[in-house]
Amino acid sequence: MALEDICSGADCMLWERILIREIRLYELRHKRRLSIRASAKLLSCMLHPFKGTDVCVALTLGPRVIYVCSDGARLQGDIISVGSGSPYAYGVLDGGLSWSLSKEEAISLAREAVFRATHRDAYSGNNVDLFHIDADAGKRAGHTPNPQQSIEETRILL
Repeated sequence: MALEDICSGADCMLWERILIREIRLYELRHKRRLSIRASAKLLSCMLHPFKGTDVCVALTLGPRVIYVCSDGARLQGDIISVGSGSPYAYGVLDGGLSWSLSKEEAISLAREAVFRATHRDAYSGNNVDLFHIDADAGKRAGHTPNPQQSIEETRILL
């Protein structure tokens, strides 16, 4: 399970601990695991009292990514971008995405999308963590302290 939010890292850690606790309580009470969709719904219900505070979370459970926002929105999709730089990232992804990309090409495209988003959006950070999510689970695909430097180095190598 991984949580990412558009608030602080402390907020993210708090919601992750609360969600894990509630999932474990459910398992103890009902003697079965809570489904991925039910976990997202539980998180949505927990965030609802904070409606309007821009607490939004991308929930990664197994091979699925579900976007949960405090206004009650729960979106499941193959490609999800969260934050103020999302329109820029989606622009790059729309131009280069193909379902026949290799893992390395997909990671390169994702890195380029995040770079473009952070370059054009003043509120984006400068650290990039990429995760590859497949049927087995999510795996860290790389960490880039400065996306612009990494993109320029990649172009020089090509």
